[in-house]
Amino acid sequence: MKVLVAVNPLKNLKAVNYVDALKAVGIEADARLRPETTAGYAGLVLPGGIDVDPASYGQEPDGARGFSPQLDALQSKLLEDFVRTQRPVLAICRGLQLLNVHFGGTLIQDLKTSVQHRLPDADAIHACGSIAGSEMERLFGSAYFVNSAHHQAVDRPGTGLRVTSLAQDGTVESLEHESLPILAVQWHPERILDGCGGETVEGIAIFEEFKRRLG
Repeated sequence: MKVLVAVNPLKNLKAVNYVDALKAVGIEADARLRPETTAGYAGLVLPGGIDVDPASYGQEPDGARGFSPQLDALQSKLLEDFVRTQRPVLAICRGLQLLNVHFGGTLIQDLKTSVQHRLPDADAIHACGSIAGSEMERLFGSAYFVNSAHHQAVDRPGTGLRVTSLAQDGTVESLEHESLPILAVQWHPERILDGCGGETVEGIAIFEEFKRRLG
């Protein structure tokens, strides 16, 4: 089986992190933004990256930086194709944020200026709690530790999306779709595949779950 990782490897060398993580669970990955067709791909990975354009959720820039409407449009077009055909989607960090906006949700543009933000700086390890009955609870239990590397987060969840885990300060850490095979995490499982020596959950479980959904 082959999946599409919606990133240009010539522009983002970190694409190798996602490709290697997928390969570790036996999934062939193709990292590109402009495939000739999506017909040969069993699923889509929306990776981390720059901020989402605030205009896409009806706001003026207020903490968002370095965004690219062109990138948003390219990834959103791919996402729409996979949503329409009900193929599995795994969204990570920026990918979760783009997914939320795609379904009509909004974002907190800068957590450091938000009154709710109480987490340490980027790449910190922090506690997280699952919503009862969610896929995240099934995978990791009710409480565990993950890694953070972001300054934006979900504000209002999009239509059909439900929050499945939260950080201690209320920051949304994962989303699932009510009926589509979509799994999204705000943290970076590709960076903690082995659980960082027991400090965090093993990120490999996210990719194994994605593989299960691919069939």
